[in-house]
Amino acid sequence: MSEKWRVAIIMLFAILAAAGGEALAAKGMKATAHPLAEQGVLAQIRAAAGNGHVWIGIGLMTAYVFLYTYTLGLTDLSFALPLSASSYLIGALLSKFYVGENVTPARWIGTGVIVVGVLIVAIFGQSKEGSDGKNSEGQGGGPAGAGQPSPGR
Repeated sequence: MSEKWRVAIIMLFAILAAAGGEALAAKGMKATAHPLAEQGVLAQIRAAAGNGHVWIGIGLMTAYVFLYTYTLGLTDLSFALPLSASSYLIGALLSKFYVGENVTPARWIGTGVIVVGVLIVAIFGQSKEGSDGKNSEGQGGGPAGAGQPSPGR
């Protein structure tokens, strides 16, 4: 399997974890926040701590952080970061159909613009240099002295 496909598969799981975690946390918080609004923040925190949706959401978002961080060791940040933005499309769909929110046309248009940007990066954005900053000849592509230890180390 090529490195690009490996990154794409890991990022797919990361994106699903992020969007799913956010949707579950939102659903859990919506179930606990409204009746406690007058009782203050501490009451809301206590109620959220007892909500399973919130805990599963936190777990999924934690999985996203680990998967995304792992991906950063395989590819450039400038490639991985835009790919992670595709979670916005999944998040908008989950907001509408799972959480039950009203997603306005302006939000759909904004999400569509993000998706177009993600597609541009996914199709055309993979660097010809490796994630270590070296091109196929093994020469550094970054600033002079990049990757060299500084004096005194």
